[in-house]
Order: sequence, then structure tokens, then C-alpha cells
Amino acid sequence: MTRATGIQIAGDLLRLACLERAPAGYRLCALFESRLITPLLPHWPVQPRVMQCVSEGLRHAFSQVQGVPGTVVISLGGGFFHLQKTPLELASPDDRQEHVAWEAAQTLVDPIERYAVSYLAVGRTAFWTAIRKEVIEFCSELLSSLFVRKFRLEAEPIGLFYACLLAKCRSGSSAVFMGGHPWLYFAATESGVLVSAEAAWLENTRPEEGSPPETLRRCTNAEESDVILRRWLNRRHGTDGSMSGFDRILLCGEDQQITTLSQRIDAACGQGFETLLPFSNCTTEALQESQRRFLVNQSTFSVAAGLAYMNLAKEQL
Repeated sequence: MTRATGIQIAGDLLRLACLERAPAGYRLCALFESRLITPLLPHWPVQPRVMQCVSEGLRHAFSQVQGVPGTVVISLGGGFFHLQKTPLELASPDDRQEHVAWEAAQTLVDPIERYAVSYLAVGRTAFWTAIRKEVIEFCSELLSSLFVRKFRLEAEPIGLFYACLLAKCRSGSSAVFMGGHPWLYFAATESGVLVSAEAAWLENTRPEEGSPPETLRRCTNAEESDVILRRWLNRRHGTDGSMSGFDRILLCGEDQQITTLSQRIDAACGQGFETLLPFSNCTTEALQESQRRFLVNQSTFSVAAGLAYMNLAKEQL
């Protein structure tokens, strides 16, 4: 058996999902949500009070996991990463890494040396993610105090993609949306393959204590946010090059966020939606009784579930 834990910190909310791979399939081992006293916002340096608050939240979350958490994968919100798609024609892993690093250096405003850059290769395409090294050092310091040595940081849209695979949305085409004020996340798949992954900033003003990375798109009003939704919904092309709709549209997040998204999507394309239920194909008998209440709103755990599954799926390759 192999185990992995996904953690999503979205402002002042911390969500954890622990999955285990067994011969019979995937097992949900732990599910937990807590609210932090102080939100984690994308500005640096992080105040000691924020670090202490997040540390306490993580300690409480890990205490809900029976046994070891396995590999830990964390997302911190849209302001903590830059995610971009780029062509990838090179075959050699070294050449690919060099190409992605060059693309990142041309895109990011700050020197590339300040970032850790990783990528997900999908055929002749790469989805690369850049995260500031100080953010990684922050997480490393937090997790080492909890005796977690092996972890990685990932972007929310990548977590959504793997949440779809966990729910076995592998056939046809899917568009996945998750609202996480003030961010909106999007991923699109074709036959279980990632074809789009983006994040958009939906506030009309920037946070007082900092601003999101300049390379992430932001919209200044509701009309522009609708434009972004329509652009994402129009991403799919037919085999003849013409535009065609997605076979399914999946929404996840809090109930109010899903309601708002469904209304905007209905206005944009008139297509119905499904709620993404990431644990629909997992066994849950190992889940503690005190944690079963979180299954009612399992859609809110889509990113955390996807992050955990991502590591298990990669280990299986």
C-alpha cells in the first residue's frame, strides 16, 4: 500500500485529504477541514504570527491522520504560483528542462533564480509552474517541524485535473471550474489528458498587503470575469477545427460558489453542469466516524484530493 496526503490552504481555510492505494483501488483514509486564525496571503516576508498560525493548523490536521501521511502535496492559492502552457517538442528530459527554464526566464518579471520551476509533460505540451523559492523554504520550515521531510508544492488547476481522474472522468471532454474567492481555477481534459489549466484573479482591487503575481490574469469587474469564463468554455475545438462544447462541465467548491458559477456558465453557454465528487470511486470504510461529516461537502476537497491522487498516480507509472 502507498499513501499520500493533499493539503489546500485557501486564505484562512485548510483542507486535508489522505488517500491510500491498495490492490482493490483507492481508499480514503482521512478528511479534515479547519479555519486558520490568520489567513495566508501571497506577500513576503511572512509574519511570525502567520507562520505560527499555519503551523498550528497543519499540526491539528496531521493529528487527524491515522498512521503516516505519506508524501505530502500542498497548494497555497493563486497568488503563490505562475502556471503556463508551452509547446514541448524536445524528447530528452534534460533538453525539456532547459527549454522550460528558458520559457520561464522570458516570462517572469523577477530573475529566474528566485523561482523553482517544474513542469508536467503532456505529449508535445508542457504545463510549467514557477513558485518562489522563499515560499518553498517557508513550507519546508513548517513541515520539518512536523517531521514531514518529503513534500511538494503544486498549483490548484493541476490538482483539479487529477481530481477528475480520481473520479474517473477519463472519457470524452471535461471542463472543470472551482471558485475560491478571489480566485477562479480552470482545467480542461480530453480523454483523460490535460489540455488547459489556468487561474484568474477576480477582485477589482489588489490586496492591501501585497499583490498576486503580475503574470496571472486578473479581471477588474464582473463583465470581464464573464469574458474569461466564455473564453475558457470556448477552448475546445472539433476534429475539423471548428468550435464545439465540452461533453461535461464540472463545478466544485462551496455551495454558494457553485451556484454563482452555474449561473454564469448557463448565461455563457446554456449548458448544464455536474458537481465534481472526487471520492465517488474511493472506498471510505477506513474513514474515522468523526470525519464522515466532511463527505457531505466532498466537492470542496477536490483540490486536496487531486493533489494526493497526483502523487499516487505518478508512483504507479
